[in-house]
Amino acid sequence: LSAFASDNNEMIKNIITDIQKEESGICEIIGKSGSGKTYIFRKLHKELINSNINIKVFVPNIFIYNQLFGIIRLIADIDVQEFHQLLLKAKEKNITAKYDLFYFISEYLSDKNLLIPVTILLYEGYLLDDYTNDFIQYITQYITQDPIKFIIFNRTPKFSFSTKFVILKPSTEDLRKIIRRIKQDDNLYTRESELINEISEGNIFIIEYLLEKFLNKSETIDFNSYLDKTINVNTIHAERISSLDKADINILMYIFLVGEGADTETLCNLSGNQN
Repeated sequence: LSAFASDNNEMIKNIITDIQKEESGICEIIGKSGSGKTYIFRKLHKELINSNINIKVFVPNIFIYNQLFGIIRLIADIDVQEFHQLLLKAKEKNITAKYDLFYFISEYLSDKNLLIPVTILLYEGYLLDDYTNDFIQYITQYITQDPIKFIIFNRTPKFSFSTKFVILKPSTEDLRKIIRRIKQDDNLYTRESELINEISEGNIFIIEYLLEKFLNKSETIDFNSYLDKTINVNTIHAERISSLDKADINILMYIFLVGEGADTETLCNLSGNQN
């Protein structure tokens, strides 16, 4: 499935062509949960590195309401102390309106030559607050030199001024080819691919679950038994979490709470397990 989801070389090629333009801009990759965004993210990340494009990755933190500085620190050479001082100056000047503040920040970064030409690969943009989204759209319209690009993975379109790429669902024929590739035999698997497509509604995460559950077994594949069941991303996660022991569940909770700081050393200290 990773091969299907990330093998859309035309989409990857078009995205890279778009961000190589000598202008700032936003590129949105649109796909619902389970559509294969993670696979495409990995392939695109690799291709951007191979193309010698200066990229930085940003994953929004669900616990941070305003993530403006998280974005600014990636596009400009400014630390948190200097940024706080800048906000204090804005307060002294009685700059309170959102776009007035965006202009004030942008002018300062530009006048001080602090802006960095960079491409930001932003995963799961739906977690980003509206205020920061508005700044992203503003800064890409404001900057004319030292272009700043954003490639944002979103579940639905978010930005008015963006180039949009929609992730397509696998067809029944795609699924049939995938099954035959896995089984490596001469069966056509027409009915099986139709049933998987009906059960999953093209959701790659669900398709992967069904394939893992059945196609590695030697017995006859029986997808009919799943037609009347409710299978979605949440039920699959719930099933997998229920199979974990208490220590594993605690680790997941620590990762969820700590976010970007959840490295191996931190997790070992929190869990009390040095292994």
